[in-house]
Amino acid sequence: MNDTSPARKRVSTTRETHGSRPVLYHQDGEVEFAVPNRPIEARARIREEKRNRRGDYAPRLSNRQCNHDEHTNSKCVCHITDSERAELLRDYLQVLAQHGWDSPRLMPVGSEGKAPYIAERHIGLTQPKIRDLLYSRQEAIDAVRTGAVGFCLYADRPEHNTEGLVFLDRDEPDQWPDLGETVRVVSGSGTGDHLTFAADGEIQNAKGKGELSGIGSVRGPNWFVVLPGSVHPTGGIYHLDENLGMADLSSDQLPRELQQGPLPASELPDGVVSGATSNLNPNASLPPGFSANEVTNDIGIPLEDVREVSSWLNYLLSVVDANGYESLSEADQATVRYLLIWRFEPTDIGRILRDCRDRRGQVDPEDHPHKLWRDGYVERTITNTGIPYQVDPNLGKALVEDAKERKGRRPSAGSKSLREVRDAFRNLGTELTTTEIVESSDVSWRGSKKSSVKRRVRRCFNIFESAGYIESKKDGRRNIYIEKGLTDLRIPGDAEWCQRTLALMGEEINLADMGIESERDERTAKGRNS
Repeated sequence: MNDTSPARKRVSTTRETHGSRPVLYHQDGEVEFAVPNRPIEARARIREEKRNRRGDYAPRLSNRQCNHDEHTNSKCVCHITDSERAELLRDYLQVLAQHGWDSPRLMPVGSEGKAPYIAERHIGLTQPKIRDLLYSRQEAIDAVRTGAVGFCLYADRPEHNTEGLVFLDRDEPDQWPDLGETVRVVSGSGTGDHLTFAADGEIQNAKGKGELSGIGSVRGPNWFVVLPGSVHPTGGIYHLDENLGMADLSSDQLPRELQQGPLPASELPDGVVSGATSNLNPNASLPPGFSANEVTNDIGIPLEDVREVSSWLNYLLSVVDANGYESLSEADQATVRYLLIWRFEPTDIGRILRDCRDRRGQVDPEDHPHKLWRDGYVERTITNTGIPYQVDPNLGKALVEDAKERKGRRPSAGSKSLREVRDAFRNLGTELTTTEIVESSDVSWRGSKKSSVKRRVRRCFNIFESAGYIESKKDGRRNIYIEKGLTDLRIPGDAEWCQRTLALMGEEINLADMGIESERDERTAKGRNS
């Protein structure tokens, strides 16, 4: 009997073969059998057919007015046609093609013009549905010609055919060191620019720190720039200014202030022995239009996404008089600790505190409601806060992407589970199956059934594989997981993390304040489970 109930979803079972075996994969929520490595031309044709049915994804301009007091750009939306904007995009893409990047995949920007479309739609960069949102060169040019706000390009992402591309986003061009003459795009505001380089070796994302704090960022793997022809929120138009040939850029050319990770202690201001990564420049007033959630850390993750991953940080940024702390100052310091661990710069942290933990009108006069607006207090709170280590860049991005795939909830696996899986590889070997890890003494069952523990371990695998620390291969009907640097990974809450925390603080602290558990607590829990 046929089931015509609306609750039962039809599943596409179009079968193609990969060698002699069909390959199962997910697309748009449906299960399909298909060859995953279709030629680029075939994928573009399929995307075009879907857009013809569903409509173009790229948001269109709703406002063609600009305020000339807000930008200094020589090109603006009120003096340029969509066809001319399309030509600006074409010119830049032709430059990329001349240097070997002839088939990049572009992402539409959102309706506001500065963030990718996927950011306002809460779509993860690694989700399968993102394939339908990527535009070819000609598709993007045609979309701008018909009124699309614009497009952006992710650096050094093989899935987007941009492997080896790196960008410099210069907010203060005059303060940057000379790194060679290369392709230059004027930013929408007109005050900064974007430089395009060919990466000579691996270059990591980083924001300027130390003496170069606030001058801009190095945009490597998975970080984007907005492309020419796009409209900035002020009305200015991104456009190609110079094409002096594309220069190579290596990490050795970058000064230490423009490389990932904290500065050595010898390069920090006198007396600073904390996790602070740059000179703090407190300012008692916030910049106009400042939004804490839009602030990004040194690996390009906005605070809004970090708050989805770290529930306790989100709590501290949401409640001024947070439970579990003896004073408001102690809660301020705990907030700073989380922000430093998540790789935010001290000046940004000062602004985040003032925006999210503003005491004025919320506490009694004896609790010093104006304390956060004193530069001295903010500076002391940040520079006196010690941290164990910063979150690993690849793990941090993988956790955020995993949380986004769960529609804004927490990541599918917590730090404790991630540590257990890592420890299993440390103790058992570099090639393991799910069953071997589940049955090891490193993984606690917590009163669950074996099938439930297996699902938890597989969720850890997904996060580690996304971060590049393991890879899987088929061995008959089994999946074998191969360690690729996982055993050296520091994960919040492990013994090394806790010991480093205690050494920095110089005293016994409540590790629960940091959202982590001590090694003793873990051993006790394992003893109960066994």
